[in-house]
Amino acid sequence: MILFIFISGCSVIGKKPSGDHLEKIMRSSQWDSIREKFVNRNQEEYDLMIKNFDYWGMTKEQLFGRQKNRFPKSKLPEIKPDLKKFGQTNNLSYIWLGHSTVLLRLEGKTILFDPVFTNASPIGLFGKRFQKPIISLDELPKIDYVFLSHDHYDHLDKESVEYLFTRKNIKFFTPLGVSSYLIGWGLEPSRVMEFDWWDEYDLGDFKFALTPGQHFSGRAGMSTNPTLWGSWVLLGKSERVYFSGDSGYDIHFKQIGEKYGPFDVVFMENGQYNKRWKMSHLNPEETVLATLDINAKSMQPIHWGMYNLAPHNWNEPPIKTFALSKEKNFNLLMPILGEVVNDFEKYQTKVWWENIN
Repeated sequence: MILFIFISGCSVIGKKPSGDHLEKIMRSSQWDSIREKFVNRNQEEYDLMIKNFDYWGMTKEQLFGRQKNRFPKSKLPEIKPDLKKFGQTNNLSYIWLGHSTVLLRLEGKTILFDPVFTNASPIGLFGKRFQKPIISLDELPKIDYVFLSHDHYDHLDKESVEYLFTRKNIKFFTPLGVSSYLIGWGLEPSRVMEFDWWDEYDLGDFKFALTPGQHFSGRAGMSTNPTLWGSWVLLGKSERVYFSGDSGYDIHFKQIGEKYGPFDVVFMENGQYNKRWKMSHLNPEETVLATLDINAKSMQPIHWGMYNLAPHNWNEPPIKTFALSKEKNFNLLMPILGEVVNDFEKYQTKVWWENIN
């Protein structure tokens, strides 16, 4: 599998940081000079998880697992949004496009998180979309900013970002090192900025910060953590947004909530989990804990609903999270694909995932 990527998809893998760029990002406090990679707060425990990882067992579970509902049996419901109207609103609003791709309006600007409009893997057998995107790349409205959370294929897609390169007005923001892929694929260096954890930046219309996560990085074979991962906080004049990217559960959610909360809406990872990689991703119970920790008024689950990247049923994340939202009494936003969500407090989630035949 790894050999296939190297032979047929080197350009898809992209260029890791090197030279002066590598020397610059190595000054980060998240870089471990002994391990020669970016690390988590509790990297020793994380490395132990990797050392004991049963790759063969995971492969068998992924390919031949007993779960019978890994893929939806029919097309997921969707609605074609009025993008012209969406692009003109000044109210905080968003459209969930599946998995972790989110189109957001904040302070009159249009923002795109982790744009992936193709499959989530360069290997044809894995990461196929459940269905075509409700919005094609050429149908996207004017985009002002693209925020990327890390370098994995289901969050950083070469084809999608290369299309966005053609729109000259767009600025890209990434964690440390991730800019090397974009520049290697042809983006002008002046259009991308990269950040370390807790770095803040003022765009004038709103401020933002890259905040911590607990994850890993790499686009070829075994993870070597050549680039940083993270989550994003967006601070408007009166409204606050959080985008989790990928992360296991740890103290950073409470730290972010204490520093920047409360948040009007958070986009929180909620799928593709497994006990084998517990420290890398949130399961639904942990998604709820993180939502409460970060002090969220409303929560939209992401990282589910478009790909089968873990051996659980495709609809297990919403089933569990919806039940927990009733138990913990927090405002859950689970729109269908393409639906515009803006009046968060009055939004009524419909259990549409239970009607997929």
